[in-house]
Amino acid sequence: MPDITLADKDGQMVSLSSLKGKPVLFDFIYTTCPGPCLLLTARMNRIARQLGPALGTDARIVSITVDPEHDKPKQLLAFANEQGANVAGWLFLTGTSEQIDDVMTRFRLIREREADGTVDHVLEFFLVGPDGRVLLQYIGEKADPDRVASDMERTAAGKAVTESEGSEHNGSLLRHESMKVARIYRSVVTFARRLGAVPCLRAGERSADRN
Repeated sequence: MPDITLADKDGQMVSLSSLKGKPVLFDFIYTTCPGPCLLLTARMNRIARQLGPALGTDARIVSITVDPEHDKPKQLLAFANEQGANVAGWLFLTGTSEQIDDVMTRFRLIREREADGTVDHVLEFFLVGPDGRVLLQYIGEKADPDRVASDMERTAAGKAVTESEGSEHNGSLLRHESMKVARIYRSVVTFARRLGAVPCLRAGERSADRN
């Protein structure tokens, strides 16, 4: 866990290194995302509900913006409220562009913008252990919330979580070293979105409302 201090949705400063000692589930979002971030945040919300009172006491969720130029604490607070994610134990963080880039490199990610200026999506969740090391990586859209919550609970209890266990659950778990599949997956979703095959939801809009 890097010794980088970011601002949360309430304007409070949070050092990522201070999160050591408990498992942390990370994802990367931005508040003007046209759809994928909303879907992934909804899945993360299910994980939070599954954790119940353990969220905040035994484990944490951290969502970091990949668009710090726009996403300040005010925007993150509005997004958290709109998505029903303003709960104890779930942090929404922002910082300078350099800080966000530095954090992302620790997860072997690069912050990129597409030709139209939109921010490239990060479609993975990352489970970081109490020692600050990445343990598991999930493709967020396919991650089973019950499975992820169970992994977090097992990690908090000091129990090992192996790739072979996760691979039995619809292949939603990837090895941390294998980024090629995740990059291909992002490319397919981006291409499909350009063709209109991936629905673009506005903040607070559910797919059912479009029918």
